[in-house]
Amino acid sequence: MSNLDKTVAKLRSVIEKENAQLRKGIYNKVSDLLPAKQGLLAELDLMTASADRLRDKARLANQLKELASLLNENDRLMQTAINSVKVAHRQINIIRNTEKKVGAYNRYGNSLYIEDMPGLKTKLV
Repeated sequence: MSNLDKTVAKLRSVIEKENAQLRKGIYNKVSDLLPAKQGLLAELDLMTASADRLRDKARLANQLKELASLLNENDRLMQTAINSVKVAHRQINIIRNTEKKVGAYNRYGNSLYIEDMPGLKTKLV
């Protein structure tokens, strides 16, 4: 097994672990894999820069296609995780703002919150 094959296998393993964590919703552990993933991608980039000297280009092309497919899945899972966190953050803000309603309205009929009116906070307390 060549160094390139080892690097591709290690990178594949790291990405598969990351994908498994993303599928399970274990977002706090994903960052632990980032340095390894970045290092292996950089290493792979350097190795493939001299691809014209490689003997088995067809096998390398197949490995890289499989890796690209895995990375596309990783990207979709990452985007899903990011969107999930954004939605959860919005929901938390909605809950917090609901608790802060003071029952006051501006001249356009929009509800006002204490955080929207710094002067009101001191007057109510």
